[in-house]
Amino acid sequence: MQTSRLGWRWAIGFIGLPLALACSDLELKENPLPSARTQGLEAAGEIAAARVAPADAPDVLLITIDTLRADHVGAYGAVHGATPNIDRLAKESVLFESALTTAPLTLPAHASMLTGLLPPQHGVRHNGVYFLRNEARTLAEGFREGGWATGAVLGAFVLSSQFGLQQGFDLYDDHFDEHRSSGSGFVERSATEVTDQALRWVESVDSPFFLWVHYYDPHADYQPAEPYASRFASSPYVGEIAYTDAEFGRLLDALRARDRWANTVVALTSDHGEGLGEHGESTHGYFLYESVLRVPLLLRGPGLSPGSRRSDPVSNAAVGPTLVSLAKLPPLDSSALPSLVEADQERATPIYAETLAPQLDFGWAPLSATRGDQFAYIHAPKPELYDVEADPQQLHNLLETQPAEGARQARLRLEQQVASVLADAATPNRRTIDAETARRIEALGYLVTQAPPVRTGMNPKDGQRWIELTSSAMTAYFDNRFDDAEAEASEVLEVFPESGKMRAIMARMALATGRPEEALAHVEALVRIHPDDAGNHVLLGMTLLRMQKLKKAVAAFETGVDRDEGHFGAHLGAMWKGALGSPQAEVERHAERAIELSGGGPAILEQVGETWEGLGDFDQALATYQRGLEEDPDSERLHMRMAIQHARRNEPAAFQAHIERAGAAGTSPDLLNRLGIALAARGAHRDAEMIFRGLLARHPGNQIARLNLARVFEQTGRASEAASLRSGEALPSAPAHAAP
Repeated sequence: MQTSRLGWRWAIGFIGLPLALACSDLELKENPLPSARTQGLEAAGEIAAARVAPADAPDVLLITIDTLRADHVGAYGAVHGATPNIDRLAKESVLFESALTTAPLTLPAHASMLTGLLPPQHGVRHNGVYFLRNEARTLAEGFREGGWATGAVLGAFVLSSQFGLQQGFDLYDDHFDEHRSSGSGFVERSATEVTDQALRWVESVDSPFFLWVHYYDPHADYQPAEPYASRFASSPYVGEIAYTDAEFGRLLDALRARDRWANTVVALTSDHGEGLGEHGESTHGYFLYESVLRVPLLLRGPGLSPGSRRSDPVSNAAVGPTLVSLAKLPPLDSSALPSLVEADQERATPIYAETLAPQLDFGWAPLSATRGDQFAYIHAPKPELYDVEADPQQLHNLLETQPAEGARQARLRLEQQVASVLADAATPNRRTIDAETARRIEALGYLVTQAPPVRTGMNPKDGQRWIELTSSAMTAYFDNRFDDAEAEASEVLEVFPESGKMRAIMARMALATGRPEEALAHVEALVRIHPDDAGNHVLLGMTLLRMQKLKKAVAAFETGVDRDEGHFGAHLGAMWKGALGSPQAEVERHAERAIELSGGGPAILEQVGETWEGLGDFDQALATYQRGLEEDPDSERLHMRMAIQHARRNEPAAFQAHIERAGAAGTSPDLLNRLGIALAARGAHRDAEMIFRGLLARHPGNQIARLNLARVFEQTGRASEAASLRSGEALPSAPAHAAP
């Protein structure tokens, strides 16, 4: 095997490890579902052409605006003036005043809307670790079978096709790889981009069509674009709503300009609301109050009464059955909720909601809720009952004192409804995910826990402070505010020392700041808490590798393979056996197994190529990156990776060709560090110094760049300058040839 002149120890300390290993405390396996993303917009029209819809078939538009509280919409009484376009649509629509979601979580709630089933029925019970099975019949499948062109444009990675919602769509546009959210990584894209893509698709197909458009912007963190940031400076959440409303209005204006607007059905709703501090919950996911369950629901189309309002409680899971009913298509499923506009809508169906996040993330009790006309009930270790007519903010739990007879009877009736729903629960569709997927979902503010936490059954309400601290620690971690994250995670660990998620975050932060010895204590605790979790052994291997304990690191990776032969990260780590002299064929076997298990794709190939780099086999690295570009020729990160390899080989023409296509990846601190490393490795110390100095000028706190520059100083006989850098002193002045 080809080896770097720097040797493997230099590679570990200087280059680092693949992101998948650095972030992984999760199991990684083959995705259970293939991606349904259509590569070309023109393909949707070709697919639809093979089917014939009725001559009078309507165009159908489903709009879901993530994290939109009903009471923040003008048509529902809000006075901030942020939603003129939604309010305009409301005048053309039936408005449901008491619409509730099925879960305060994006993926389960959307699975309900697309199937008409409640979460216990469709089996998607949390973000990231569940998927919708192929057996489920979706709204898109109903429309496609009926002859409609079907398209979806998504605003956030949490709805990526790997979670199963792509079923039935000709186009499932979930491409987020080159779109960053501030401080969060590659996870979402703006309402402007979503609208642009939706309009492109509409222009590419002949009517009729079914189009689902998902806007994510109102979700935390709240960073509205101007002029909305200034206009709503006191409430960035409202600013995000206003920005999204404007982009939604642009989409609607384009559709209104079409000849078929009179025959267009539109449904607008949200997957959940936002706590905004009510009941101590700043965001959503862990409680079931109406602050997070009540959502807007507008229904517009031929035969519906514009400007009318309905006050009876309804579930927005009925959106799917209602849309197929309005299009005169067969029902989605015999167990689906009834249409909101059909004669059988009075069929007794519980208004049910749940969150398993407290149980899955912390080991506490899960929560279920149901709603009648007057009372709302939350099934919990300490049950709660509210008269939502007299107490809409749910401040007075009627069960804290001896309830009146009417309330007592309501509690029994609603408790029976919860029990009936849970008694009919299907087998949960739990799955394992790769570390990059987990990182992207966690960067949205959601926990993703592969190994089950220690079960305590605690009432989630009693853990509200720790929920907020955990959320804050994760936000700080993804914003690279490691001091804040560490302080908050430490506070959680004082009370919950068995918190695997906080242990993992502490370990990651210690590794990111060059403290592998501190990381080791947390990783060893993870292994002790969950010894059968292969991902924990992978994280242990990565930590030991950073400590230059190669034999122990490889042993940990091999333990990960033994715990789960189908673990992507374990095989990726096991490639480091090559640094101990294992045959090339053995290393290649682990590389190919890692690619196979992860489902392949450019992101995975990048990680494997990076491991080849760490091993000093740059020919294999280059070939692997090229393989990734064959799958995605526009991948900015892979172009930057290729540029780095050509810089290492002193091939300026090829370097220039790729660097011109690297885009935002050309400013990535991690990749710029790697470019400087490549230059230093072939002796181009002046160029490497320029890279590291420029990087430190833009990111003064980047300790990796500081360490790398110190090593360049050492290599060029400038020991005193290297020592000052290592001691944290100011960056020495650059010689004339190294001005950044």
